[in-house]
Amino acid sequence: LESDTRPGILVTANDQLPQITDASTVAPVFDAKKHMLQSFTVHPLPGSTLADRQLALPVFIRKSTFRLPADLATPIIMIGPGTGLAPMRGFIQERALLAREAAASGTPMGTALLFFGARTQEHDYMYRDELEELFVDIRTVAPESCIITAFSRDQSQKIYVQHRLVEYAELVYRTLLCGQETLGGAPRAHIYVCGDAKSMARDVTQALVSLVATREGVSEDVAARWFSDMRRLSRYQEDVWS
Repeated sequence: LESDTRPGILVTANDQLPQITDASTVAPVFDAKKHMLQSFTVHPLPGSTLADRQLALPVFIRKSTFRLPADLATPIIMIGPGTGLAPMRGFIQERALLAREAAASGTPMGTALLFFGARTQEHDYMYRDELEELFVDIRTVAPESCIITAFSRDQSQKIYVQHRLVEYAELVYRTLLCGQETLGGAPRAHIYVCGDAKSMARDVTQALVSLVATREGVSEDVAARWFSDMRRLSRYQEDVWS
């Protein structure tokens, strides 16, 4: 608390925050590398000048604009490397619940693709078992739905989510088509990007622009305008930070 720190952004899976009245009873949570992920307690260092003073920890809630499409038949493409997985996990949980209901009622559901990236599969594949089980439910009504991973340090050449978009270009394009023969304009599918703004978000957009331009036979400038239209229509949503 005595060091200079910048405020950070915590991205949560949903907006149902726990109601905590006594933070001292909440145990800290660590990841596989022993990094602290969560702790609600604040303790001054022994001998600190703060020891006899009341401590205040400012907390701000920034409301997310991320929303699933109202029409269940609309395909979604989720791109969330690292902690960018958090809102996607909430989407997948909801989509799996809706898939179980859709299977019972015969309601069609659009494809759901998740592109998740991290350093290594062994140490950084968060919620793997849960996600794979949820996608089993989703695939009962949307059979092309899947998780596509990019673990940058598991091979000599670094691979990121933007590289996987290129590798799975046909599936991505088919998902963007949303049942149409050609796009001819802004795709009706919804795209969600969460994570690093410095490189990842820009590279993801460029990968999508390139693959659409190639398959539609248009220039990248035209394809870029279509994605700009998607943003204007809230079909291409980003929650990114640097």
